[in-house]
Amino acid sequence: MLLRIVLMLMALFFGGSGQTIADGLNPNSAIYIQVKALDAKAFDAYNSCDLATLADMVDDNLEFYHDKTGLSIGKASFINAIKNNICHKVRRELVASSLEVFPLQDYGAAAA
Repeated sequence: MLLRIVLMLMALFFGGSGQTIADGLNPNSAIYIQVKALDAKAFDAYNSCDLATLADMVDDNLEFYHDKTGLSIGKASFINAIKNNICHKVRRELVASSLEVFPLQDYGAAAA
């Protein structure tokens, strides 16, 4: 689930176009490398309960929907939920072969 959050956040943080879907799927492409690095940063912060780093990566107006608790609006709500429910209780690890990056034309992740 965190990977989905990161990719959605990437879509918010990095606008633009100019990349094709083939570029996004190439592990050597700039966009893939950028998403992978930010994904690792988010996972590291999540796993170590580095709430400051997570907060820096989340927009103030984040809308997050949890399958059990429903809609949560705002950065503070998201960070508090991580602090109260996640910190030092679970660990997320990326299965390297599972990372796929799909840029969206005129919206979403794009290489800087």
